[in-house]
Amino acid sequence: MKLKGFTTPLAILLVLLVLAGLAFWDEKKTGTDKIAKDQKGKLFDFKIEDITSIAVVNPAAIPAQWTLKKEAGTWKVNGPIDYPADGEGIERFLKIIVDSRSEREFERSDKDLKAFGLDHPQLSYNLTDKDGKTYIFAIGGKSPTGYSSYLMTSNTEHLYLVNQYMLTATNKTLLDFRNRSLFIPKISEIVMVEMICPGQPPIKIIRNDKDWEIQTPFVAKGDTTEMSKVLNGWDQVRVVGFIDSPVPALRSALTEIGKGTKEYAKVVFGRRDQTKQELAILENNGKLYVKFSNDVFAELDKNQIDSLKRSAIDVQDRSMFSYVSSDVTELMVDAKHYHKVDKRWVEGPENKRADYVQGILVSLEFAKADLKLSPEQGAEWSKDKSIQNVTVKQGDTILAQFSVWKKPGDPNAMIIKSAETYYQVKPDFLEIFSPKMPEGQPTLGGELKNEKS
Repeated sequence: MKLKGFTTPLAILLVLLVLAGLAFWDEKKTGTDKIAKDQKGKLFDFKIEDITSIAVVNPAAIPAQWTLKKEAGTWKVNGPIDYPADGEGIERFLKIIVDSRSEREFERSDKDLKAFGLDHPQLSYNLTDKDGKTYIFAIGGKSPTGYSSYLMTSNTEHLYLVNQYMLTATNKTLLDFRNRSLFIPKISEIVMVEMICPGQPPIKIIRNDKDWEIQTPFVAKGDTTEMSKVLNGWDQVRVVGFIDSPVPALRSALTEIGKGTKEYAKVVFGRRDQTKQELAILENNGKLYVKFSNDVFAELDKNQIDSLKRSAIDVQDRSMFSYVSSDVTELMVDAKHYHKVDKRWVEGPENKRADYVQGILVSLEFAKADLKLSPEQGAEWSKDKSIQNVTVKQGDTILAQFSVWKKPGDPNAMIIKSAETYYQVKPDFLEIFSPKMPEGQPTLGGELKNEKS
């Protein structure tokens, strides 16, 4: 009778154990199936970081053969020339190969190679890892139907059919693997920049802690944002093509001024360690060239270089006002008076809601002049009555105060005086003070009411 009392709990326990076992088995099987699915059709199992050499044959390219080697963690072109390689590009390329999958496999025999276009592959990559193990990746002809190509690997028993994307993605030339940058110093190490362009005054600008200061052709604060754009722009320049070991006549044309060759621009970068790097760009028959060494020259994209040319005015700090818009508590624009009530902007003694004021303040905070004028120019062009007067305050402290005039004789310019400094801006500067609120704003009741500021 006592054993009978344990029957039901024991049965339940056995059922639970069986269910738990089934769940564990199902989970394990699902995991195994997932691994099997992920590995299905996978052709290679090497680790990208372990590959140290790549021998390439591409009969359609010039040159048709070259070798890439990784030494001390850095990739370089090892033949037919010695030159730095694009390490990041090579790693992206290796990822394409290691992730490649086959759509179908065939038994292999040497007589099949010609039938599949693999006796003379369109592309052939021979990879070697740090332990000396090799991996072959060779693409032959296209399949008669579909968008696939035949592939040969180190596997001596099978050939494979792969998506034709593999041919497109791996059809590289030596140029694709070369480092095509201008090798300028690291931006964080640059503390001086000189830019010399024929027909323009030379520019010299130095870094002062986090700021930049123009020293030539005049002394002024530099625009940190603009200088960041300039340096990033030079850092991102990539050459169009290389000219290796040019014949004497071509070498002369690429180095000597005259007979169609002229100076186009020169940029000098100064490093923190006091060393300098000079980048001299020449123009010949409408094309731009740069010299890396006596045996290596490169062509540059003229439009890209033109976009990086700057005058001193371009890199001058032309910010007109210095304040933080969120700190402002009061704004006066001629007779209009705006102030904050419970962290919201309102207008006049009636406290009419004026949310758009914050937008005005932000626009002014980041506004830049077209030109910074001399005191003499500004005084001459601001003799008439001003057309607008603005004061920006935080409590009793004036953060910015300026007046605006139309520039005499020039309908496309206006003059601003802030403190004792004069600026020139375009007429659309005044649009900052003409905010447009949405004509239909939802009310709490869900209806629309028309409001215009």
